[in-house]
Amino acid sequence: MILQFFLFRRTWIFVFLLCVFAIMPVNANNFIRWSPERRLIWDDFQGTVDPNRNPNTQAIAMVVLEVQTSAEGNKIVFQVSSFFDKSGSWTINHTSEHILQHEQLHFDIAELHARKLRRTLSGMRGLTFRNLKARVDEAYRIIQQSHEAMQKRYDRETNHSNNIKVQEEWNRKIPTLLYDLKEYSDITVFQTIQ
Repeated sequence: MILQFFLFRRTWIFVFLLCVFAIMPVNANNFIRWSPERRLIWDDFQGTVDPNRNPNTQAIAMVVLEVQTSAEGNKIVFQVSSFFDKSGSWTINHTSEHILQHEQLHFDIAELHARKLRRTLSGMRGLTFRNLKARVDEAYRIIQQSHEAMQKRYDRETNHSNNIKVQEEWNRKIPTLLYDLKEYSDITVFQTIQ
């Protein structure tokens, strides 16, 4: 029996005027796995408000995209999850449903990209133990770039939720895109090594 384990994790911090890339460990108590039934509430934003924040910044939603790969024999199991980091997310506005919906869509965009990565991994052919890590790394890199670009575009086009009309367009667009990838809503993807 051969067992290999790879962990790929990236974290995006979305601030109203700033997008910062960082890496952080996943602590299960601080994270909410994305679920269609579990929407964010302001109590989920448990981080400390940055005292040096831009005065226009009302909330930060930190989301984590995680890929775990394990192999036994010729079977590969990928688990791709999107998480909301409670301790890394904060708000100064505990009442605005509009801003909360904006932050929820950041989380939904992370799940959209988790589904895109699941689709990519499920379609991979010609995997070997020799090329597995490189191919998964490359797939992750491409999806990560797409994810980061969409998150930035979302904030830019909505003006960080201030453009109500465009925000409403995104509020319709992201659920539709998630629905289009509903067959990849299960976090587990199976593959075979040749």
